[in-house]
Amino acid sequence: MRRAILQLQAFRSAGPELDLKMNVNVSPLQLARPDFPTRLADLLAQVPDLPRHALCLEITETSLSDDAVSEALISIRALGVRIAIDDFGTGFSSLACLRRLPVDVAKLDRAFLGGGHTAAQDHRFFFFAAVTGLVHAADLKVVQEGIETLDQLAVVRAAGEDFAQGFHLAAPLSIAAALGLIAASREE
Repeated sequence: MRRAILQLQAFRSAGPELDLKMNVNVSPLQLARPDFPTRLADLLAQVPDLPRHALCLEITETSLSDDAVSEALISIRALGVRIAIDDFGTGFSSLACLRRLPVDVAKLDRAFLGGGHTAAQDHRFFFFAAVTGLVHAADLKVVQEGIETLDQLAVVRAAGEDFAQGFHLAAPLSIAAALGLIAASREE
């Protein structure tokens, strides 16, 4: 976590006007440790100029059923750190529970794309857009995972999702390549 926070600070320094954010996967075992929120707070205190909202911890949907994890998430959100449910829609959470969960972002699993929709008139698009609308109604941001084609990206945009993630946009990058992308973004 320390390395991720320091790297986030370096990315933000390389492109301060870009308001870059970083998501970090966290396991339920890490979150269930009673000292995790305190240790995270201590790490964040070491970089006082880092906006807390720039860090987002990603957890799996199934870990939300653990009471210790839920308590930790409440403490983490109180620090100003955002929480995302990764692969939402593949576990047991319902859309109705989104309002009560201590989370800020729902990352929709690639299964919601259903192999991709090629036209907004496709009946699957309306289901997809409805799911997005329900997540927005819970006051959460929506990220669609698994974008592999321009058509899928168009559907995500048409549905009003906040963010997209996938190989069509970028493959996983090394730190050097990410810094190069930041530099290129600043030149545009």
